[in-house]
Amino acid sequence: MRSRSLVAIAATTGLAISGLLPALTPMVTGENNVPAAQAATKIVVASAKPRGGKFVDVPANMFLSGEMAWLADKGISTGWPAGNNQRAYRPLINIERQAMAAFLYRMAGIKNYQAPATSKFADVPTNHPFYQQISWMASTGITTGWVRDGKRYFNPDGPVNRDAMAAFIYRFAGKYPAKVSKAVRSVTKNFNPSGKVFADVTKGTDFAKEMEWLRRTLISTGWPGSNGKRYYRPVTPIHRDAMAAFLYRLQNNKLETAPAAKPKPAPAKPKPAPAKPKPKPAPAKPKPKPVKPKPVFKKGNPDIGAKWISDSCSTITPTKIVCDDSMPLNEHTAAAFNEYTDLQELRLTSHVEHDSSKDFVLKLPKLQSLEIYSEKDDWIARPFPNINYLPSLETLDLSNADDYGYRVTEVPAFNAPKLKFLDLDGGYIKKIAAFKAPNLKTLSLSHNQISSFARLSLPKLTYLSLKKNLLSQAPDLRGMTALETLNLSYNPIKSFANPKIPAYLKELYLNGTEITTLEKLSANFLEKLELKESNLTTINGSTLSLPRLKVLTAEEANLKTIKSLNLRSLEKLEVSNNFLTTLPANGLPSLKRLDASNNEIKALPDLYLPSLEYLHLEKNRLKKKPVVYTNNRWFDIYIDNQRP
Repeated sequence: MRSRSLVAIAATTGLAISGLLPALTPMVTGENNVPAAQAATKIVVASAKPRGGKFVDVPANMFLSGEMAWLADKGISTGWPAGNNQRAYRPLINIERQAMAAFLYRMAGIKNYQAPATSKFADVPTNHPFYQQISWMASTGITTGWVRDGKRYFNPDGPVNRDAMAAFIYRFAGKYPAKVSKAVRSVTKNFNPSGKVFADVTKGTDFAKEMEWLRRTLISTGWPGSNGKRYYRPVTPIHRDAMAAFLYRLQNNKLETAPAAKPKPAPAKPKPAPAKPKPKPAPAKPKPKPVKPKPVFKKGNPDIGAKWISDSCSTITPTKIVCDDSMPLNEHTAAAFNEYTDLQELRLTSHVEHDSSKDFVLKLPKLQSLEIYSEKDDWIARPFPNINYLPSLETLDLSNADDYGYRVTEVPAFNAPKLKFLDLDGGYIKKIAAFKAPNLKTLSLSHNQISSFARLSLPKLTYLSLKKNLLSQAPDLRGMTALETLNLSYNPIKSFANPKIPAYLKELYLNGTEITTLEKLSANFLEKLELKESNLTTINGSTLSLPRLKVLTAEEANLKTIKSLNLRSLEKLEVSNNFLTTLPANGLPSLKRLDASNNEIKALPDLYLPSLEYLHLEKNRLKKKPVVYTNNRWFDIYIDNQRP
């Protein structure tokens, strides 16, 4: 539906409108809300390291960017041409059934499938661009389509709903077990559903078994409801970014075995009654404080280390060494590396069969980049690398692209005057000492076990990620005066009222937290705020001071109330899949996109939104025609599929 300037728009239910970008739906990683490590032989959710560069519309700081980049790396998705030899992924549109066929076809590694001369589906002609992939999908039984009027249909342009996605992936795992992770295979074999996992998926529901299988494999675990039960939302369409996450987990979720618990020591014998105290002698003169001895490290044999370098490293030059195979990191390999006095880049690999020692001390005056990656099955706790003798170090990366981190347990005090980039994702870190890195700009500590975060003085830090830790309150960030991006998603944080926010913070991510009310937040330069999949129930707009906020996202939370919003710069408000009964009618002069689909809205006041371009109200309970006043020449509204 189109609207002229200042014309009231009366939208009717059931109206289908083309040409509009679909509504922005929730990202899926946080729907799991699964801890980074679980009990013995339990499945652990895999997540890819954020990165861009593959698609023009997927920057590194976009949620699930790593999973979408992985699709490109594997050749599962090629996207669309976007000019200048670039490709676009279009992460926020629904994935179509034909694209799903192509994704699974490529994921299976099929190369030369010969499609039949006659199509099985009435709506998929033999010249269809995905005829080969759809025919293959049907030949394997991954899809059967629908029968209508004696003909079978596939609906290639239709969206993939969550129930159909479960069926497709479950059948794929059964047909191609070598293409899914060991963790997924362990559940798929002899899988016997209970029918009691999701409140909205009863035992007789179509694809109930497949949806429960998704929960058991932790590919998807649904959402918690306000009644304590979990919901799957089987008929909700899936967006392309979410599908990337599902396929990534299908191939990368892993089994983790926790160490056996140590036996409890025998109870100590009761201590004898204390003797009567003797009279204290006169205090002695204080002794001078002893000088702290310098640490002593074992001296290594460089000849032994050189043999390891020769056998394990694919690139060996005076300035760059890359070791794709693992080796022990001890005094011998350190001694061998230290003979490369001009070395600037060093990449190492660890494995469970090789130890890492505190005697692995590099003394390389020109080294600028040190990367230590762990192989997938390396779960050993490692010592933090000694970088005190690397005066030129700018990059320390202990987390590889698949988020299998070099699993250090703590960050000690160190001095790195030139360090700019520090990535410690995917470890066992619980403690962080007050290290010195005055030029550090990026610090990533996601997927660890940090429950408290002491104040650090990092005056040039612009990016900090503490996603998926154990923080129960916002950290003290007063020593990070230049911070622009802060990610605290998927921590058990319950409140974020009046925190000490750095003055120039631009992006704040609180997805998957336990925050129930957004209020008393003041941030003069904040432009983006996300609370997806959180416990948020109320936005108290009258207490917010966010003059530059452009994007506010609270999709798939428990949002019931938005109390007056006066956000003059807000351009996008995304609150789909919640429990809202109404929307703010004014106070948003810059708002261009409003997505409130899949809520409980029965009626709306007249909306005065002069800049509005897109309004999504699908799957609500509207009975009256909403009226929207806008100055925009062309205005699009989606209000189809209203519920009774």
